[in-house]
Amino acid sequence: MPLISLQAIHLQDCVTDLDCAPEVTFSRGAARSCIDYVFGSLGLYECKVSSTVTFIQPSWSDHFLVTANFAFPAPAHSAAIGKGLWRAHPRLASSDSFCNLVHRTINETMQSIDLRLSPQEKWDLVKSSVAQAAKSFSRRSALDLTKAETLLHRTRAGITKSLATNPDLASTLSPQLSIVENQLASLQQYHVETLALRAGIRWREQGEISAGYLKRTVAQRQTRQAMKQLIHPVTSAICSTSDELLDAAVGFYSNLDSSLI
Repeated sequence: MPLISLQAIHLQDCVTDLDCAPEVTFSRGAARSCIDYVFGSLGLYECKVSSTVTFIQPSWSDHFLVTANFAFPAPAHSAAIGKGLWRAHPRLASSDSFCNLVHRTINETMQSIDLRLSPQEKWDLVKSSVAQAAKSFSRRSALDLTKAETLLHRTRAGITKSLATNPDLASTLSPQLSIVENQLASLQQYHVETLALRAGIRWREQGEISAGYLKRTVAQRQTRQAMKQLIHPVTSAICSTSDELLDAAVGFYSNLDSSLI
């Protein structure tokens, strides 16, 4: 039996709805066509929620991103998974708005802080306030980026539809399409860098991955995260045992907090 017949009998197109024309998924120069699909079994198709065809910047691929979203029944027993360790995005430090927010947050926290608290408790309150401000700022920024990306995709879809129905407008609409696609490419690059940062990945220049590189990366991260020795801020002695390291850290932050108050 031909492959197409088998596909028609056992699989369902999870991207293009019935009685709808397929969207363009491939673009190279003036050539545009639909050559990318997501097929699923009939049971899987029943769980489909939505599907999208998303433009991908040409420097990455001449294919678009084809996705299908499914909602599966919840399992009878689900494992409890915590939120994990939270870290602020390093790019926030380059934002003047965020730096001003941190400055105001620290000042407000220090003005309202209970002076009877220990230096460590005061320091924890400052860190907690800054973390909350960073999370709030990040959520607002992410929402703005999402709205901007959605608007750009809609604009691009409108331009491409106009070009398909009226090719005579190419001289007017093609420059606009290039601008929109460049803006989308910039947003996509930002998202990719953020995802790589969250995953803890550090790529080499040509995207090489090797066992030696991964081993060195893990060793470097462990070295940064686990301090084997410290110089005591009071005695200037080298501390290496757990008790000595803890005593040196307490002394350092006590002096730091005292100088801030």
